[in-house]
Amino acid sequence: GNYFGNSGTSYPTSQVKNCYCKTSYVKARAEAGGFAGATGWGYFVNCKAFVNGNITTYNHNESDYPEYRYTVVGGFVGSISNGCVMVFCSTEFDSVINDGYYGVGGFGGIAWESNISNCYAKGNLVRGADVVGGFIASGVVNISNCYTTTKVEIF
Repeated sequence: GNYFGNSGTSYPTSQVKNCYCKTSYVKARAEAGGFAGATGWGYFVNCKAFVNGNITTYNHNESDYPEYRYTVVGGFVGSISNGCVMVFCSTEFDSVINDGYYGVGGFGGIAWESNISNCYAKGNLVRGADVVGGFIASGVVNISNCYTTTKVEIF
């Protein structure tokens, strides 16, 4: 991720507020996002990611890197989990592409047991081979008042 690689913490009351990050691209091996590769717990309020290019994962040779077979990519965060709360967060990008397997979404690749509200993802393209979504690709998550403007493509 541009701001965090993994912001996982054992403190559910941790807060990240009013943060802004801008970059030309993000490329990671397993979890990629414009703001963070992965988040767990905590509150993210009014955080923004602007990526002038692509957010991608490496195209892996599965026999060389079996641990990275399941990759997740999101415009804002690759993996959102453990009761994470995101409010008034946004991401803008050219494209989000997952060359590996599993989740790719305009805002998040996967989201588990989390709450996302008043957030948006603006981009030209979200593209992947498996589990692809315009906002969130997969998960068990509460989403309210959110939107995306991306085209979705499955290859």
